[in-house]
Amino acid sequence: MTLKYKDKILEGNLEIGDWNSGDPELTSLDFLQKLNISTLTLGKNINIKLKLVSQTITTLKVMYIFNINIDDLELDNLEDLTLINNKLVTTQTKSLSKFKSLKALNISINFIDITYIRNLSGITKLHMELCGLKTIESIGSLVNLQDLNLSRNSEIDILPLSQLVNLRTLDINDCGLKSLSAIGQLINLKGLVLSYNPISDVTILQDLVNITSLELAGCGLVSVFALRALDLERLDISCNRIVHLENLDLHNKQKLVDFQFEQNFIQNFELVLTHKNYDKFNIFSFDQKQPEINDINLAKQLRNVENANIAVKQINFKRKILKQTVLNAKSKINAFLSRAKVNQIQFTTKIVQNIQRTNERDSFQ
Repeated sequence: MTLKYKDKILEGNLEIGDWNSGDPELTSLDFLQKLNISTLTLGKNINIKLKLVSQTITTLKVMYIFNINIDDLELDNLEDLTLINNKLVTTQTKSLSKFKSLKALNISINFIDITYIRNLSGITKLHMELCGLKTIESIGSLVNLQDLNLSRNSEIDILPLSQLVNLRTLDINDCGLKSLSAIGQLINLKGLVLSYNPISDVTILQDLVNITSLELAGCGLVSVFALRALDLERLDISCNRIVHLENLDLHNKQKLVDFQFEQNFIQNFELVLTHKNYDKFNIFSFDQKQPEINDINLAKQLRNVENANIAVKQINFKRKILKQTVLNAKSKINAFLSRAKVNQIQFTTKIVQNIQRTNERDSFQ
């Protein structure tokens, strides 16, 4: 089968995608010789020999390949290769080492032997999410790496990555890590994803002075004291067992614009409302445990927050409000909070009792 094209020179990207399994083999790519193509996507079920691509399109820099054997692919100038869910086998992994100009490689969702990855010495971006990895010593020698994603490889418990000092972003979400000893040496990190690893002690992270984005959701943390000196712009500590925020020193984190801490046991919730960027935070959970604030006056700061769901411990309204019936008092407060875009407020028993006592006392005066 031969594809034809209109007689004109094209540049840029070409996508040949998703043929039916019964389609005949593509036997000629001569029509591409006049095209200045830099990016090529070959969808799954394409019936094509990649040797044709190598012989015809010498200008390729970026390739996305799905479900095609790559043994015959030879492109000296290829810089970016994506092989997500490509059912790679060990022989195909070995063939990756021949791409000497490769800068970025994504082989996520392929259960493979990564021994030959160590030969890609010039690579700066490597994504291997959900590859069934257990050991990653082969990666430890890739000293030019700047972006590394090893997420969802649940059997990785040790990171031999101390030599990767050029790393800027590291994603090791859901990897079963038990030790962070090597991470403390990655001083150039700016983004780190550690969520859903059983790492209750994050003291070593205090050495990452250049980090601006940190994700620690679901790690079983009870304290975030080690993070107090970090000048973060984004922080996710949701789904942990944190009770106090004082030791996080929120007041001095003036660059923080994205703060997620839902599904914890925070007792000093009002500290969040005093931060200048509180209206941008994802501060309310949607489970049965609600954040609590100690002073209803702080609700005035909730005007720009949507989906608020809070429990209030103390009300500092003027006496004339307390003279109202319990029902009227609730009505007035709920009306105020409605204007502040708060969806729900729970009154503790103590508050109701205080209002009742005030009403009873006033009735005898």
